Amino acid sequence: MLGTLALACGPTPEDEPDAENLSLEAETDGVRSLGSEARLSSGVSSPFDVSRPVLEAQRTGSPGPSVAFDGKVYLVVWRDERTGGVFGSRVKPNGHILDPAGIPLNLTTGISGGRPRVAYDGTQFVVVWVSSDGIFGAHVEGDGDVRRHFTLGFSDEAGGPPGIACTKKLCLVVFTFSGDDENVVVAARLDSRGTVLDRRSLSPGFNNAFDPAVAWDGRQFLVVWSDERGGDEGDIYGSRVRKDGTVLDGRGVPLIEVPAGQVRPDVTWTGERFLVVWEDGRDGEPDIYGARVHGDLRVVEPTGFPIATHPGAQSAPRLAHDGRESLVAWGDTRDEDFLIRGARVSDDGVVLEPAGFSLPSSGDSPKASAPAVASNGRHYFVTFSAQAEDAEPFGAGSHILGTRVKHDTTVQDSPLLLFTRSATAQELAASAYGDGQYLVVWREARADEEERLLATRVRTDGRRLGSPVPLPTGLNPGTLSVAFNGATFLVVWDEDVSPDTFERDVRGARVSSAGVLLDATSLPIAALEDTQTQPSVASSGDGFLVVWEDGRTSGEFGNVTDLFGTRVSSAGAVLDPGGFLIAGTLATEETPSVIDAGGHSFISWVHFDFTKFDTETSIRGARVAESGTVLDSPGLLIAPGPAFFAPPALSFDGTNVLVAWAEGPFSAGSRISAARVSGSGAVLDAVPITVAMDETSRTRPTATFDGSNHWLVWEENGQSVPDNEPVDVHGARIRPDGSVRDPGGRPIARHDEPEYNPLVVSDRAGRTAVFYTEFVTEEDVMNTRVQGRRLTGSGSSVR
Repeated sequence: MLGTLALACGPTPEDEPDAENLSLEAETDGVRSLGSEARLSSGVSSPFDVSRPVLEAQRTGSPGPSVAFDGKVYLVVWRDERTGGVFGSRVKPNGHILDPAGIPLNLTTGISGGRPRVAYDGTQFVVVWVSSDGIFGAHVEGDGDVRRHFTLGFSDEAGGPPGIACTKKLCLVVFTFSGDDENVVVAARLDSRGTVLDRRSLSPGFNNAFDPAVAWDGRQFLVVWSDERGGDEGDIYGSRVRKDGTVLDGRGVPLIEVPAGQVRPDVTWTGERFLVVWEDGRDGEPDIYGARVHGDLRVVEPTGFPIATHPGAQSAPRLAHDGRESLVAWGDTRDEDFLIRGARVSDDGVVLEPAGFSLPSSGDSPKASAPAVASNGRHYFVTFSAQAEDAEPFGAGSHILGTRVKHDTTVQDSPLLLFTRSATAQELAASAYGDGQYLVVWREARADEEERLLATRVRTDGRRLGSPVPLPTGLNPGTLSVAFNGATFLVVWDEDVSPDTFERDVRGARVSSAGVLLDATSLPIAALEDTQTQPSVASSGDGFLVVWEDGRTSGEFGNVTDLFGTRVSSAGAVLDPGGFLIAGTLATEETPSVIDAGGHSFISWVHFDFTKFDTETSIRGARVAESGTVLDSPGLLIAPGPAFFAPPALSFDGTNVLVAWAEGPFSAGSRISAARVSGSGAVLDAVPITVAMDETSRTRPTATFDGSNHWLVWEENGQSVPDNEPVDVHGARIRPDGSVRDPGGRPIARHDEPEYNPLVVSDRAGRTAVFYTEFVTEEDVMNTRVQGRRLTGSGSSVR
């Protein structure tokens, strides 16, 4: 079974230095002036913010932080909802947080994060975590630099959180590995370069073993875990591992065997013995027990001694030793409160605070759980997660808090230290040009608020005009699109009808060219039965045309969508209530885009026909007159595909429409292709134009016409969900005659951090901008933000 765990032969290559030199030099009216960007082609500006970031408390953490001390600073690590999933922050012994917004520890790896654990190996912090992809880690210097990432093994059967203990330049990482009807504890030795030296199974197969923890006593490691080989509830087992990897105790020996379950153990070395603590169910509700264990595994208290047996549940104990005594901390639910409580245990096994003591709770996040403890020899540091009063216990959406605790149990930090801070996350940018400015729209979720949409005006030189305007959105606003009709912007989006259904409607709101919201409540553009999603909008005459996916009809196989549309007047009136059919077949028509093509609108979409032996995902299109008449039914075949499931990119040069798409396997396109369609509906390129093609994945193209050339911009190197992929933004120009000026494309945004969801827009007179989502690592941000860049040369003039 364990042979299916693919171990890395050594560390992954060290992270390349960021050649773009992201040190902030100046910020004026929203434009951040950055250093050289040597890896970008000429003619691309530095990035700018579409709104000013504000560092604030954010409940992005998850229960189960960890902490270690390197002799100078503590490193607190935790699982986080932000990109990469694993974050950390350094704290000085005086309580000063050195990284107020945290450090992303897993940003550029392209693998998912998990609940991390941290230790110090004498030269660096070693952070490890188990995720759905396997077991991974990072080396973190005392100055906060993430020195390297490493892989302990790829497997979707690894379980965590892991345990870790280190001696000088060597760590032992323990985790579980699941098979059919079994859960095995595995130990891997890791050197200071991130090389996996070996791995060993510590528990038998065809058995359930969980929750491993490990400590070092100066000569050997002791691994402890909960093991069900003696019954279904779990006993505490242990095994010693030498520095050279020798396992001294076969498949483990029982340390604590008493009725009911003993789970979630932790262990530390006290200088003479190991102290093992665990969650114990012998009296019904879980309590905290402990036992001292000699280096030869003789147990001083064979049935354990009580540390916390109070009313309510005491769970998930963690501990650390300070040279004189140990501090045990746990989650406590007495009196229906969710608190962190603790007690000191002497090296003689005496509980010095039989009633325990409480750590203070956070006023807005009173539900505390899952503590971790470290010591610098002079005091302890306790970190834990904390949720809002109405949150589901032990779920995501937590603050990560911490405090120093003196030897006499005095809590030194009030208010508690807060680690989960960042600027508000932004994503899903959409934009249109009008009246000398761009209107940029995005989605964001501030702390303790529902997701919302905001719009702001940005000058063509990248400077913001006024403050963002909140749009009148409902629940979970999604796909965005915006258009300008010569006087007014119309923003459209889809949103949930209610929390209790999966149905979605298309709504909208108008914004004046002066940045004034014209609709206090959203316009019901497609508020119908079933589901309307994926809206797109373009100007049409003096009004607009909105198109969307519509689930009101059902084909032979069910679950199909058709394309519908409606005209919307400049005054916000929906002129075609219920919409009119644009494309509908027994197959599925989805992900539409629409553009004003001069006297009519042009719509393009992906046609998904699963009735054929080889499923068809072709690119289709149709013209719609300003009267709402569909001129091409059932639609034009532009290209056979296979197309990636994303809205085709559309650009109009005054004569023809350029349609562009990513094509390749369903989940990731490898080629950007294009074709031109004339005003009469003729497809001018029977063989699609190849814009960029090789083994690199390219997805989500977007397009505009700058007055001389079509600009195509897309994601490169990413996968279908790029939140944690090394995704870049690339682009190319295409002449009106269909020739490609930049074969293969050229980079537009290429940091080490992922950039994705690009949108390119132009004034059709040489001014062009690209807006996209990027994880910004500046200290006042540390979150995904909408960024913009001007395309200032090689086809777009500097203005």
